[in-house]
Amino acid sequence: MMHRISHWLSRHAAALFFPAALILYDFSAYLTTDLIQPGILHVVRDFNADVALAPASVSLYMAGGMALQWLLGPLSDRIGRRPVLLTGALIFTLACPATLFTTSMTQFLIARFVQGTSICFIATVGYVTVQEAFEEKRSIRLMAVITSVVLVAPIVGPLSGAALMHFIHWKALFGIIAAMGLVAWLGLLLTMPETVRRGDVPFSPRRAARFSQRLSQPHLFTRRRHAVAELYSADELGGGIASDFNGRRRTDHQRVRTEPCRSSAPLSSPTCRWRAG
Repeated sequence: MMHRISHWLSRHAAALFFPAALILYDFSAYLTTDLIQPGILHVVRDFNADVALAPASVSLYMAGGMALQWLLGPLSDRIGRRPVLLTGALIFTLACPATLFTTSMTQFLIARFVQGTSICFIATVGYVTVQEAFEEKRSIRLMAVITSVVLVAPIVGPLSGAALMHFIHWKALFGIIAAMGLVAWLGLLLTMPETVRRGDVPFSPRRAARFSQRLSQPHLFTRRRHAVAELYSADELGGGIASDFNGRRRTDHQRVRTEPCRSSAPLSSPTCRWRAG
């Protein structure tokens, strides 16, 4: 009986538990902003900081989410998807309890920046692994599920955070998220497939610089009309960069990559033109 259960788990681990672990990791990463949102003024007050620093918590988190995408795609092509994503999940898991020991607003904001880097690992490595590990139709369905679950975070996060803060200190919220991150890391450790053979693609600084050049274009930050759409497009560029670098044709995943652009910004935007090819 145990042998049959073990065989079933090993057979279905990648199909069931890997996406579940990735969803939990993704959900936890975004929950760090949404759950603490009702208590950000308590954070400022506890650290005797200027209230003007309150928005910096979100700003630095988003900055962390853009800091490493230029590197992680080519790096995961070189050493494999598993070690890169597992490292990111572990960094996130450790950055959350680190918040418990912060004694100043500066330390708190540094922890928030480190927590934000989790977005880089998810978008650049996690989503690409889903597309590489599963056939096209299944990967599209899984990406739709992941996106839908993540969109729940801004809904339940503030409400849950406000309710929990009636009973616990705001720092304990990060302890809860750390526990979720640990479960996600263990799930990825046990079930995440490796879709790239180590060393197949040499690391190229020139290729890594392509995304940096794309991200530095002023329209990403100056065009208010599509500001959010462009940032998400840049986020997805990080996810697509690895597939482009390992020699695959961009059209392999083109249909998946262009859907967010079609729904949120016109294809006339420079980012969407690049993605639509």
